[in-house]
Amino acid sequence: MKKLTAILASVILLLLVDPMNLKAMKTSNIVVTANMDSVESAKVNASILRLEAIKAMDRSKMTFSEKRALRKEVKAIKKDDDYRRHSGSGIYLSVGAVIIIILLLLLIF
Repeated sequence: MKKLTAILASVILLLLVDPMNLKAMKTSNIVVTANMDSVESAKVNASILRLEAIKAMDRSKMTFSEKRALRKEVKAIKKDDDYRRHSGSGIYLSVGAVIIIILLLLLIF
């Protein structure tokens, strides 16, 4: 009897989450500057221009240390851009974390 209730409970939980309806969030490369002040938007535009300039460079004639410096600069610009884009965005919880939280709340009360 215990096996049957455990199986039924797991089947019900599996049927509650329909993976076909879960959709991934689409990301875009467009930087939103509507809520930024002019200084910050100028920094973003300058970093975008610098990244485009680095892409357009002919790196075949550069030394190893120059290439390494460019890679570090690109990583720093991308890290700063990610920080700007995601700062204050909110808290993200996975479906599994939400289920665990709900089960813990049910066990407590």
